[in-house]
Amino acid sequence: MWMKVWRPVAVAVAAALPATAGAQRQLEQRHTVEVYAAQYALQSGFGIAKKDIGGFGLRYEFERFDPERPGRTLFDRTRGGVFATYTAKQGSPDATTLHVGVQTDASMLPRPFLGAVDPFISFGIGLFHTSQASAVTTTSRAKRISRTDFAFTPAVGTRLGVVNRAGVRLDLRTPFVFGLSTTANFVAEGGLYVSF
Repeated sequence: MWMKVWRPVAVAVAAALPATAGAQRQLEQRHTVEVYAAQYALQSGFGIAKKDIGGFGLRYEFERFDPERPGRTLFDRTRGGVFATYTAKQGSPDATTLHVGVQTDASMLPRPFLGAVDPFISFGIGLFHTSQASAVTTTSRAKRISRTDFAFTPAVGTRLGVVNRAGVRLDLRTPFVFGLSTTANFVAEGGLYVSF
């Protein structure tokens, strides 16, 4: 008797399992790599007068998303990644910088405007390393003054889709560097990205 009762139940459960699994949406993954040019305006807290220097950088970002449904909140439209921006010797006395860290971007719109314009807000934390030639010291061991400080970087920007999975990205960033004094610096970035 128990077999007569449980067999139809077992068949119904077994038939429902594939339907349930199929109903669950599968999140897709996207990796994005970007190369960009950067133009800094460093404030005088670094021990030098305000200095405009240019460099280049590399950014990698990762995101998971549901292609069937637009992200309803900023959290749903968030991607994270790492970056590194380098400026070679420039100015007098010359200075070099290296800014590395992690960042998160959140798209402001559920879908890109006109299918191409994707404005975002961004926050990053990391390390800001500076190395400057000393105008006073002449010994070989102390010709440069180097330091590494914590940096917090809010930003706004937009991605402009040009072709499928590739386009242009523009950022306006403000690295707050917490060293001997706190400086609010400025950097404009522009580059090309490709997603896969």
